[in-house]
Amino acid sequence: FSIEVKWNLSHLIGYFNTWSAVKHYTNQNGINPVIELQQQLEAFDCLNTTTKVTFPMFVRLGKVYRH
Repeated sequence: FSIEVKWNLSHLIGYFNTWSAVKHYTNQNGINPVIELQQQLEAFDCLNTTTKVTFPMFVRLGKVYRH
């Protein structure tokens, strides 16, 4: 299983900013590391480029028996 989306740089940066690790880093250091990454990626002139992004879905199935 997987989820496939077509994203541009804005979508990707927005996704990175939802990560709790980014929020913790920003709170501890007073700077958002995603901003630096965004600036570096913008140098490649990929702002309007759309790319397919695939998120693999890992499923663990089982049955819980309650006594």
